[in-house]
Amino acid sequence: MPPFPYGDGAVMEMTITSYTTIVIGLEDTLYDVGAGLTSHVYGEVLLDYMVQTLGFANQAAAKVVRDLYGTRHRSTIKALMIAAAECAFPNCNTFYVESWKARLMEVDVAKFVKPNPALIEGLRRCPLRLVVASMAPRDYVIRVLEELEVREFFPDRWIFGYEDTQPHVPPDRAAYAAILDGLQAQAEHVVVADYWVPSLREARKKKLPI
Repeated sequence: MPPFPYGDGAVMEMTITSYTTIVIGLEDTLYDVGAGLTSHVYGEVLLDYMVQTLGFANQAAAKVVRDLYGTRHRSTIKALMIAAAECAFPNCNTFYVESWKARLMEVDVAKFVKPNPALIEGLRRCPLRLVVASMAPRDYVIRVLEELEVREFFPDRWIFGYEDTQPHVPPDRAAYAAILDGLQAQAEHVVVADYWVPSLREARKKKLPI
């Protein structure tokens, strides 16, 4: 099997086995962690959203809640939903997923990620079924794939965003179970490629090769 390229051009050699599918994390895996997109979204974009929409007085106050719930629940959407349920926002304000999704779609993705010829060629040569998984909404996932110019390699049915695994999200084992169900695949035939260590740990617990 040809090498699988990461966002920074590095490659990971894979041996042909009984694998039929590779599930690739979107954030900091299909694009380089150094690109800054993930940190921008989780930082400036999220904190500004919490001030403008959820009623925090300033970003410093919002950061306290973001850090507390983000550490516990990993996924931004899941963290915000639980924080709202626990009345952690000013005036017990309600969190609406669609409002966060709309804010995400305003992010200037092209400012942070660019097409990578090595990635494009590696995906084109890959003999496995290519699947992408993310904690973000599907529309945002598709937007990033388009900016990377790799959308053609991921048919709609092989794109898994928040909507497809809720109420669970990667790295929850239940999210990987939902992905396997959606793919109608057995764990022993699926390999996971992800930059984020917690995702790999949970994939391993689900008996998915990493």
